[in-house]
Amino acid sequence: MASAASRTGDANYPGDVDHHENLILLCRIHHKMIDDQVNEWTVDKLRDTKRSHESWVEERLRATPQRVQLIPDPGFPNPKDIRYDLIISGAQLWNLLSGAKSWRFSYSQEGAEEEVDEMVGMLDELQDWADISGDLFGLKQQRDAVKRFEEIVLRAAEIGYVIYARELALLMTGGAYEEPWSWKQVEVYAPRATVLFDEVAKHMNSAPADDGEGTAAPEPGQPGA
Repeated sequence: MASAASRTGDANYPGDVDHHENLILLCRIHHKMIDDQVNEWTVDKLRDTKRSHESWVEERLRATPQRVQLIPDPGFPNPKDIRYDLIISGAQLWNLLSGAKSWRFSYSQEGAEEEVDEMVGMLDELQDWADISGDLFGLKQQRDAVKRFEEIVLRAAEIGYVIYARELALLMTGGAYEEPWSWKQVEVYAPRATVLFDEVAKHMNSAPADDGEGTAAPEPGQPGA
C-alpha cells in the first residue's frame, strides 16, 4: 500500500494516515516504481489517480456485469486441435508453466496407491511453483526451480509415469473490463507409462506399411482418464 500523506512526511496530517481514504493498493512492481519516482508521482497525482480509479470502479459496478469466462482466442488454433507434448526436461516444463496465467493438472489413477499419492503430491508441488513463478526474479531462484522440476520429471519416470503438457491461447471476457484479456493456460497430464506403450502399440498395429516417412508421436489419453 502507498500512502499519500506518508510521502509528505507531515506528522500533522488531519486523520489516520492508514485510513483507506489515504491509501492506494498497489502491486510490488508499481509500489517500487512510485517510491523511486518521487518527482513524477507527487501527492496530488497520487490522489488524482486514486479518485479517478475509484470513479471507474463505481461506474463499472453500476453497469450490468457479464459473466467472466475463458474462451478460445480466434487468432490461434482451436484448443481441440492442440496436441500434448511429451515433457523430457524440467526446463521445458518450467518454461511452459512460468509463463502461464492458469494451470490444469490431471493424472492417471492406475497403479499402486503409494505411487499415485506420490505423483499427486508432485503435481501439487508443480502447481505451487507455478503460483509463485511471477515472484521469482533472481536467476538463482529460477535455476533452483528448474532443478526441482527436473527432479520431479525424473522421479515421475522412476515410479512409472510420463508427463505431457500443452499450451492454450485463450481470452478472458466479461467482468469489469470491456475488452477481452489474452490468457495463456497450460494443461499438464500425467498418465502411467503403460498408457504410452498402449498408444504406441495401437498406432503400430493400425498404421499402414512403413513408407520410409516414419510415424507420428502418439496422442496421450484425455485428461482425467
